[in-house]
Amino acid sequence: MQNFQKLDFKDIPIELVYSILLKTNPKDIANYCLTYVKAAQVCADDSFWRMKLWRDYGQQEQMKGLTWKETYYFKSRKLSIIGSPMSASSSHYGIIDNRGNLYMAGDNSRGQIGNGSRKYAQKPIKILFDSKIISVACGPWLTLAVSENGDLYVWGSVRNELMNKVDQSKFDKIKVLNTPLLTRPEMVKITHEKIIKVVADPSSYTYAILVAPGRIYINGIDPVDPPDPSDKFVDLIFVGTLNQNDVNNIYGLTESGKLIGIFLSTKTIYGEIKFPEKIYQISAGTNHVVVASVKGNVYTWGMSRRGQLGVKSDDMDWYKKNFITPNLYQVDLPSPIKTVSAGGDTNAAITLDGKLFMWGYTFLGNIIPKESAELLLESDVVRYSYDGYLIIPRPIEVTIGGKIRHIKVGETFTLAVTEDGIVNYWGSNAYAPPSE
Repeated sequence: MQNFQKLDFKDIPIELVYSILLKTNPKDIANYCLTYVKAAQVCADDSFWRMKLWRDYGQQEQMKGLTWKETYYFKSRKLSIIGSPMSASSSHYGIIDNRGNLYMAGDNSRGQIGNGSRKYAQKPIKILFDSKIISVACGPWLTLAVSENGDLYVWGSVRNELMNKVDQSKFDKIKVLNTPLLTRPEMVKITHEKIIKVVADPSSYTYAILVAPGRIYINGIDPVDPPDPSDKFVDLIFVGTLNQNDVNNIYGLTESGKLIGIFLSTKTIYGEIKFPEKIYQISAGTNHVVVASVKGNVYTWGMSRRGQLGVKSDDMDWYKKNFITPNLYQVDLPSPIKTVSAGGDTNAAITLDGKLFMWGYTFLGNIIPKESAELLLESDVVRYSYDGYLIIPRPIEVTIGGKIRHIKVGETFTLAVTEDGIVNYWGSNAYAPPSE
């Protein structure tokens, strides 16, 4: 299999191509199906995907309303979403490498980098743990992480009930705004269940964890289960103000591809958002949401006044909509999408073949450099928003010299990992690593 890319498929019998693709990993198979004619012929046969699904994941039923190919991709992509290797707040970020090491950089005024100091970290610093890290979440002046053992760690500006779960002798002697600080990670016990992911509210000190049985704990208490007892949560996000009554709620994604709204104030289920197809990934910015479906489509909703929705629409009624029954918009993209990311007023989407498309706010160069954006003002690509910021209202392709594996959009900067493992940063100079 190591020499697969060197094969000339026009000289190989279709039966052998079929056999080769059956043994190809999920990450690569999409590239081959898009690149080679004979591989594309195999990929067009839905019965191939049934055999591929059974070979990779064991014999199972076709998901209702999906083809075998869609069932296969739903299964394979879902497994990779939980362990997102990057997180970013407005001023600091964390990256997990393929060995489970965590690196932190950016603002460290509250100890949120975790290296024992409060000195700004321009270059990513490795933070030491006893075991591999599988999830990281950066909130305002706060960082949380989960180890492969299912343990939760916290550091930075620690408030509310988390404060009572930490040995008081571990806090820094100096407080900021009367809030105790942890300048190194400390393990906290939340539940006896194994934790597999942590997320942080980008605008408050609220956090939530996802545990292996498929339930969500908000602030470490008040477990929330899906409305269907046979289903389970596999991912979650915090969302900002999406209507005139609700502020900062949660969406939970279930194993069956349903998106469930959860009221943050009461920790109760509100209802399900209806989509044309099943959803497998979710992300959110300050006042908008972006999701990817199993068919590779991207849907957005929320505020659109800075081009966040990726469509030519200034939805002035967004603030009147319920966060369970929003106005959904399908973003026009040239090929199926495997990953989406949102942060602040900016979005990114990665296609199956590793191309990057972005749209929304680019005032600080977090999509393209400001100088380049200004040159495009005469075209239909870039314009000024209602409040005078440079925005790109429709997706454009952004190239950085390689296929994209992972993407994380922050409020004013973007992080991307290419197939060669290189971490790329662009956007605000305030948090940019030093050039080598």
